Amino acid sequence: MENNGSDVEIELAYEQWMLFWKVSDHDVVCRECQRKQRLISADEPFGHRASCRSPSATLTKYPWQALALSLQPCTRRAANEPRYLD
Repeated sequence: MENNGSDVEIELAYEQWMLFWKVSDHDVVCRECQRKQRLISADEPFGHRASCRSPSATLTKYPWQALALSLQPCTRRAANEPRYLD
């Protein structure tokens, strides 16, 4: 099995996600406002508290989906092209 750096990309994407979120049982929790969302509600936008100052409050409306995407292997077709999911 050839390692083309995708493992490193996955690890970095996961670490980035973990800066703003944590998983507790079947919940994803915003580290800033402590609001929770159950896995069963993953298709609904995450509702941060009004006072939440986390960058994830504006960047990530669907944290479970963001986590799933961050854990999928990505490859670069060329140095200047965007990432594509395999």
